[in-house]
Amino acid sequence: MRRFEMSKKVLNLLKSAGKYFTRRTLKFDFIMVFTFSVFIPALVINLYYFNKIDKYVQDKVQFYNEEIIRELGSKLDFLLTQVDIMEKQMISTIIYTQVFVNYSAKSPVDRVSSVDKTEAVLKNIRMGFSLIFDVYLMGNDGNAYSSNSSFNKNTLIGQEYLTKLNESDESQDVVPTHLADYGIIHQTNPKYVISFLKKTILDVDNSSSGVVQVDLKYEELKRIIETANQLEVPFLIVTDGKDRVLYAQDDSMLGQDFAKVPYKQMHAADFFGVEKEHYSKDFIALKHTLQVQDWNVYTIIPKEGIFHQIATVKNVSVFVLVISLLFSFFAFNLLSRNIIRPITILVRTMRKVGDGQLNLTVPSVRNRDLQILSSSFNSMVNKIDILMNNVIQKEKEKTRSDLLALQAQINPHFLYNTLNTIKWMALMEKSEPIANAIVSLVNVLEFSSKDSERIILIAEELQFIESYIAILKLRYGQSVQIEIQVSAEIHQFYTLKFILQPIIENAVMHGLGKKNYKGLIVVKGKLVDNDVYFEIEDDGVGMIESNTDKLTGLGIRNVDLRLQLHFGESYALQIFSIPNEGTRVIIKIPMISEEAKIGYV
Repeated sequence: MRRFEMSKKVLNLLKSAGKYFTRRTLKFDFIMVFTFSVFIPALVINLYYFNKIDKYVQDKVQFYNEEIIRELGSKLDFLLTQVDIMEKQMISTIIYTQVFVNYSAKSPVDRVSSVDKTEAVLKNIRMGFSLIFDVYLMGNDGNAYSSNSSFNKNTLIGQEYLTKLNESDESQDVVPTHLADYGIIHQTNPKYVISFLKKTILDVDNSSSGVVQVDLKYEELKRIIETANQLEVPFLIVTDGKDRVLYAQDDSMLGQDFAKVPYKQMHAADFFGVEKEHYSKDFIALKHTLQVQDWNVYTIIPKEGIFHQIATVKNVSVFVLVISLLFSFFAFNLLSRNIIRPITILVRTMRKVGDGQLNLTVPSVRNRDLQILSSSFNSMVNKIDILMNNVIQKEKEKTRSDLLALQAQINPHFLYNTLNTIKWMALMEKSEPIANAIVSLVNVLEFSSKDSERIILIAEELQFIESYIAILKLRYGQSVQIEIQVSAEIHQFYTLKFILQPIIENAVMHGLGKKNYKGLIVVKGKLVDNDVYFEIEDDGVGMIESNTDKLTGLGIRNVDLRLQLHFGESYALQIFSIPNEGTRVIIKIPMISEEAKIGYV
């Protein structure tokens, strides 16, 4: 049932839309032309252009960032290669010089000599690599050696990472960026370094072993990375093989586990995990693993930050589009003013003329073709107005003649019988009713003689009816009763003259005249919306329904014709009758006020 109702609504909507398009205006057609020829093509072209630019820039940004990361990776690979070469060179040199051969069997003097030789070797190696902060050698005998003779031996040997390496099965490790507080005794401003550790054999007979430690200057690593970061990537982190942070733009992140590094109220690792596709709409996340060691380079680039130039291009394009549309709209307004507006005025005027307002004209325009059209229309309306005025004048004259004829048709027998009745009353009664009868007769004759006005107050029409009823009672006595039930609110309005008297006379003569018992006629009047309704009802003999359309009597036919002539066909008489029960006549006229009566005179 719901589907049927929904289908019915859609069908009605389509029908309404179809009717609208079949009755569309010229202005609507111009708007459609403007929309499909200017607005939609411009919109489609700009959308296509924006999409192409977005795709192109995204691909280029992706490519450039990948190249930068690869270049940075190459530099870091070279750096790590140098560290590895330095470690191998240092170990091979120590083994070659045999400073640790039979170290435990040497005398104290020889041992001091071995220490001096070891530190000299370390210093020579350290001088060949400017990126190295310091190098250290920790023997299994508890001694420690450095290229820096002022290093803090106890602090170095006590480092936790050395203990973990010696206790583990791993042969080498990287200590994330940390402060080298063991570099100089009583040092107040230690430097950040990255330590590379490797277990090694210190002599050819495998009698001595230790740990080689190379400290890389963090400042040099930072300089290499920031030099390579040409696009100023806002988030760039370098981690070791265990994803511990070795470099970060925020020093507070150094040494942290990458999985715990925050970014944009989230974890940076989320951008490289299973949910990376979710963030790819707003961010470019890149990861590069070095070849020499398992170091990783992570970058996260917000798209909104790198696409500000695209936004500028878009804004310029939108501005150009808006200017184009405004220019097109201005041109459309000119066309509307010169073409559509005169045609619209002409169409509206034609509708009003079709409703009967023949005093309207279309103003002159500059366009030659439209000027010919408006002039021809004005000439046609003028001719129609002249013809209509001639017809109306003839109808007025005809109506006035009919009214005069109606007024002259007061039944001579009625006047004779009335005067005869008055004569006998004067002879027999010599009472006040005679004077009243004469007054009523005078009022009727005076009202009938006023033929100069067709529109009178309803109150005057009712006064005439009362005088007419008084005279009728003189003739029919109590056998005919007439009641007036007219609302006082309609007395102030105007009506045609002689519209009630012919109906009452017809009711008396044809409705009650054939009865041999007392009859009743009720005259009602009331205001309904903007119309005045009169109702004349009698309880006489009535008539069959087929005869109700045939108005009886010249007077009633005259009233019906006058109503239609003055007020239109919707104000004709209506007769309802039932045999042996009575007849009801309804008269409908418009509500005519003092100001509106001029149009009906």
